Amino acid sequence: MKMNKKLILASSLFLVSTQLFANNLLQNGSFESPALASTWQHIPTISNWAIAPAGVKGELQREAPNDYPDGKQILELASTTGYSISQSVVVTVGDKYILSFWAKYRKAEHNLLDVHLSGTAGDCGTQNDFSIKTTGVWTKYSYCICPTSREFKVTFEQKGAAGGGYGLHLDNVILGQP
Repeated sequence: MKMNKKLILASSLFLVSTQLFANNLLQNGSFESPALASTWQHIPTISNWAIAPAGVKGELQREAPNDYPDGKQILELASTTGYSISQSVVVTVGDKYILSFWAKYRKAEHNLLDVHLSGTAGDCGTQNDFSIKTTGVWTKYSYCICPTSREFKVTFEQKGAAGGGYGLHLDNVILGQP
C-alpha cells in the first residue's frame, strides 16, 4: 500500500512538472538560444530576455559534461558586473500560476538572487520583490503567482560587481498554470 502511494505521488509530481514545461509562458527559459560555440560567452542579447542596464552583456555557459537542470546551456548572472534579465508575458487576471526556476552560486559570497515580479497580489502569498540566498548545489525554487494585470513581468537580478568572474547560475525558468 505504501509503495502504491509513493508511486502515485511520484507520477503526479512528474505529470505536474511535465505539464508546466509543456505550458511554459516564458520563452527560452533554459537559455538555449543563442547556441554557443564555446564553453562560455558574454553576449549583448539573450533571446526573449531583456538585459539591464543598457550596454551590459549577459553570460551564457555551455560545458560538457554538465550538471544543468535542463538543456545544454545556463545563464550566469553578474559574473563580472551586476545586471538583470527580465521577460514579460500576457496572463489571465484571477488565474493562479507557478513560477519555478533552478539556481546555485559559484562562490558563497555571491549567493543572493533578487526576484522582482510585476502585477502580482491576491491570496498567493508571494511578494512582488524578494531575495533568495542560494546554495552551492542546484536547487529548485517555486512560487505561486496571482497576477493583477494582463502583463506580467519577471526579473532576476544579481546586484553589484561579482568577484573575479563568479556569479550566480540560473536555469529552467518556467511560468505555467498548475
